[in-house]
Amino acid sequence: MSKSVDLREAAIAYHKAGHIIAESAKVFEVGKKKQEGAVAPK
Repeated sequence: MSKSVDLREAAIAYHKAGHIIAESAKVFEVGKKKQEGAVAPK
């Protein structure tokens, strides 16, 4: 039973980490585009 709780906690932590990574990736992409002068949007 405690194992399923651990798995759920891990899933929540993983989901939060994924959100943080996605946000920083988005910010990084925006910063990169600004540096390049927004050349050729895909």
